[in-house]
Amino acid sequence: MAEQRVALDGTQDATVEFFGGPGTMLGTVALRNISSDRVRLRRTVPRVCSDLSRSGPPLLAHVARRAVLDPSAVGQIPVRLRIPRHTAPGDYQVQVDVGGAVHQAVLHVLEDVAVTVSPEEVFIAGGSQPQERRIAVSNDGNVAVSIASFAVPLDDDLLDCRSLRAGAKEFSETGVVFDDFLSAVVRQGNRALERAGILRVRVAEGTLTVQPGETRLATLLFTAPGTLERHTRYTAVVPIATADLQVRVVPGLRGHAAGEPTDPSDDTTAPPEKPAPAPRTPKKAAARKTGAGRPSAGKKATAGTRSPRPRPH
Repeated sequence: MAEQRVALDGTQDATVEFFGGPGTMLGTVALRNISSDRVRLRRTVPRVCSDLSRSGPPLLAHVARRAVLDPSAVGQIPVRLRIPRHTAPGDYQVQVDVGGAVHQAVLHVLEDVAVTVSPEEVFIAGGSQPQERRIAVSNDGNVAVSIASFAVPLDDDLLDCRSLRAGAKEFSETGVVFDDFLSAVVRQGNRALERAGILRVRVAEGTLTVQPGETRLATLLFTAPGTLERHTRYTAVVPIATADLQVRVVPGLRGHAAGEPTDPSDDTTAPPEKPAPAPRTPKKAAARKTGAGRPSAGKKATAGTRSPRPRPH
């Protein structure tokens, strides 16, 4: 903005109003070109104004959009200024520098709720026992945020597939009854919704309050219903202010990730293999080692020699 070449149109005590959440505040001022030359107003990026007290230094307002003012012309010029990100909601009486002149201004700071969580996704197993997971909650807004407990519905990730399979069973080789197909799909969907139930989440500390600009660790206890189908996977979304924590429930991990004793009926582990039998030693080899078996050549000859019979006279 060219210094001393434009001025606020009207009296010097006119009040400029700015509106918005913390960060960038927007306002509109009527500026008059008091010079004899054409004035070009260029868009600039404002710096953060840290002192919002009325007795503090004037806040420098910047032009938010390019504009051209002919001599003596008046234009409605959008201007902006930046304030600290975590400024609390309310009205602030300040001074702003517009066109090189200081004017009174009011900042109407609005509420801004902005929360992020890390990680954004957690996995838990099935089972009725509470399972513990830790997350970090960051408050990037200008108001405090409190979290306590939640009850959110679970969605079957394979619901579409299983519903279509149930509907396919209603088809016959001689004809197709579309009403029967739709009825089977709806019945399967209702069964899946009844089995899915509600995922309950609560903060181990009771109630956790996160102030603006603060990051805190939260210990969450998840309790899944005991009616889940163990051959699928479920998803739930836990709303934490403006953030979404996605929870994946895998019932097939029952008794392992939850730290529960494993149910023998759900044990799909293969039985231990039997040890292989020792190889048998061939009989001929054993005979040669022990010296048993066939007689020696001398014994064989002796045993095979017969005494001659006496001839009759």
